[in-house]
Amino acid sequence: MRFVLKSVGLLVVALFVAVIGYPILHEFGHSIAAVLVGAKLIEFNLLPLPYVVLDVREVNVNKQAIIGLSGVMFPLGLVTFVKTRKFWIWYTTFLVKGISLYAIMVSLICAILYVNGIGIEMEDFVQVLKFYPNNECLCIVLLSSVLVYVMFVIKKEKPLSRCLNYFEVNNNASGRLFDKGRDGL
Repeated sequence: MRFVLKSVGLLVVALFVAVIGYPILHEFGHSIAAVLVGAKLIEFNLLPLPYVVLDVREVNVNKQAIIGLSGVMFPLGLVTFVKTRKFWIWYTTFLVKGISLYAIMVSLICAILYVNGIGIEMEDFVQVLKFYPNNECLCIVLLSSVLVYVMFVIKKEKPLSRCLNYFEVNNNASGRLFDKGRDGL
């Protein structure tokens, strides 16, 4: 029964982070960057779907690019340096990192499609690429570097081991799984 309750807990937290938490952090990233660079925040909506409306007419291209990139970079920056032994805090930050990794992969795919003439108009990174038409390859290389970095950060945390420990399951040297206190599964 404990296994089921723990599994349901993981699922509930994952759904909350994916559907509510990350989108809010994403839009906060755009909003905070906009305010810091001098853009006007016209509308910030949390429910039913988070979105932000900005007036960037008086903001230069570099500042607009910062606003565009901040949607993905803010949640990622917020959780990248969190180190904790508490499972639920770690799990929540792990989810945000994983969703950020997914968002970066989607942005990278959209950027490659855009460079090849297939535009996805409302994607944040495609908007940034439009500001720098002569530096598309450099932008894609930089985004790829962030992608690789996030992959290493996630791998370094050993998420499988953390989850196995949470479920009180160990992985012995032979690769076989066994419950703590039992001879086998």
